[in-house]
Amino acid sequence: MTEPSFADRGRGGMGDLHEVSGQVLAGNDGPVQTGSGIQIITYNQFREELDDRQSQRIRWVSAEQVTWLRDRFVEPRGFGEAAGRLDRGRTVFVHGSPGSGRRTAAIMLLADVAVAGEIREISVVPGDAAVFDPMDVGETERLLLDLSTLDGPDFAGAGELLGVLTGQVRQRHGALAVVLPERGTARVDDWFRESLAAVALDSHHRRLVLERHLRENGIAVTPADLDDPRLDVVLRADPAAELARLADLLTTERPRHQDFADTVETALAAYRNWAEELTQRFKDNTDPRWRALIVAAALLEGTRLEAVHHACARLLEHAGDPVSVEHPLAAEPLTHRLTLVGAQVVAGRVRFTKLAYGEAVLNHVWRELPGLRELLTRWVEQLPTAPRTMMSAADRRGMADRFTELTLNSGERTDLRWLTRHWADSTNPRVVPLALSTLRLSVFDRASGGYFRQMLADWSRTTGGSANRARMIITACTELLNESHQPLALSMLQNLLAHHDPAVVADARAALLELAFTTSARFSVLRRVTEAMARGDAVPANSSVFHALTAPRELFAPDGVSVPLWSTPGIRDLLHTGWRATFGQGITVEAVTAVRAWLRLVDGSIVDGDKVPVLVRLLVDACEGDYRLLAVLRLIAADWVGDETEQIPANQRDWVLAWVDDKIEDAQDEAWTRIREEGNVSG
Repeated sequence: MTEPSFADRGRGGMGDLHEVSGQVLAGNDGPVQTGSGIQIITYNQFREELDDRQSQRIRWVSAEQVTWLRDRFVEPRGFGEAAGRLDRGRTVFVHGSPGSGRRTAAIMLLADVAVAGEIREISVVPGDAAVFDPMDVGETERLLLDLSTLDGPDFAGAGELLGVLTGQVRQRHGALAVVLPERGTARVDDWFRESLAAVALDSHHRRLVLERHLRENGIAVTPADLDDPRLDVVLRADPAAELARLADLLTTERPRHQDFADTVETALAAYRNWAEELTQRFKDNTDPRWRALIVAAALLEGTRLEAVHHACARLLEHAGDPVSVEHPLAAEPLTHRLTLVGAQVVAGRVRFTKLAYGEAVLNHVWRELPGLRELLTRWVEQLPTAPRTMMSAADRRGMADRFTELTLNSGERTDLRWLTRHWADSTNPRVVPLALSTLRLSVFDRASGGYFRQMLADWSRTTGGSANRARMIITACTELLNESHQPLALSMLQNLLAHHDPAVVADARAALLELAFTTSARFSVLRRVTEAMARGDAVPANSSVFHALTAPRELFAPDGVSVPLWSTPGIRDLLHTGWRATFGQGITVEAVTAVRAWLRLVDGSIVDGDKVPVLVRLLVDACEGDYRLLAVLRLIAADWVGDETEQIPANQRDWVLAWVDDKIEDAQDEAWTRIREEGNVSG
């Protein structure tokens, strides 16, 4: 069967929502119908949509996946040399022609390195919003960097980071395998030459690859079966990944035939997308109604008969059907018309009779009739809300997945971007989750993933964008991108703190704090929010995150973290910046709460009470001698001391206030000294 997907393709989800109208109130328990008006999709709904469909290990090559590959792996020529180069230099650049198994070889090279942990796939592609920080290399970590889809300029830009990355890998005793694009060796710097290794598959290797895939799929074949001359063309040149697809087609078709030769004939036709047959059929059938029906059946294969019928009618409407409509009583039965396009109705669901025929139809139309692409995209966008189609949630997701795969396989980006945006901006609760369906595939596509991740990053900076699109981005950050592209996820969530909708800001804040569960992630978030606070961007929201992460418990003794944030180099500079921006907002409820929490450390429950003078000095220093900011700090501290409801004993509070006054006096003296030294005030 096919390789375990990075993205689980399960169809579980929210269930079927039929004709719905009215406003949905965003509560923790889901939507509540209240009448006609705008539909608001809650953040929790998005998360539920992905619960059963998305693994959080998307960019980690798991032990299970390595085992799956190892059972099917055939060592290409040059594999031993590549292993030696990786062992000696801890980095190997794997190159070869397309289809030579470069990527799989790179994974298996890393899998054979005797260190614990999973293999992490990273991105250093310039222009990709999820560029990997080359300094973020773990001890003994194994890294996979696939550059095979990059063109010249992008590869040249990525090369600028490789020097730092390879140095970090050596320093941390890790291992790095880089998959180069075709002719990428010409662009590799001289000092990487000793790490280059070429791999190649000949027809014998490809035959073994096909045989092993079939064996692991439970299909027994003899040498004579694979000697079929019809397989020779495939085994001479086709990419290794395509051989896995052929093995799956042979596996699916095998139970229908007694002879393996008959299985090969059908599977090869499907493998070639039934190209010859479909070319002839579309040439012989120019009737718009025939073409609309076969396309509708292909896109909605597996759905109810009614859905295909109404989708066909909508497609004809979109195309401007020039054919006069027959009288309903004179129309041919739909099941008969379906047989004319090669489909049938099984248990009330429309299915093609030939192997992988629906996918082949969509590929043919998209490739051979490019003038229809925009029309088809608009048709797909409107189908989920088309009346009387009666599609279930699983039907709609299946439709979205098929169209997404179709456009990605063709290299098309514009139409898929348009569709994702329109679904994300929809006010219909049946539609918005479909945007996640497209993202679940597009953001991890090897060729176009960087483009769609950058698209999300651009959208996250649109402060006036729709609330539903913003919530879709939040869900994509927490459920899709968290582990694979965490810096990007954190950046987008922090961008959304400036959104115009307070509910979106609250959701983004909660998600940001949820993802920041490690010290390094917390430091990264603090750096982002303090920079925004210093610029004056969305200060209340960023300030809220700042104080949540620098509350005493989180700063000094967070649960489950071995190294507290307080011990991280550079943390005091971030605290200085954040507190200065906080005091610049005046005496706010948040500032009062945060300052009091720090001053209460005098009770010694979290840290030694003698650390309070250090923290008081930090608060005072953050004011940088500005009397207005110092006044805010002093008033908050004095109010705390005079609060009769405060549980900290009065003598301890008085002691803290004395420290505040003492440090403020020191700061003012230092400020005046600097002014005198600059000659602005005479002694």
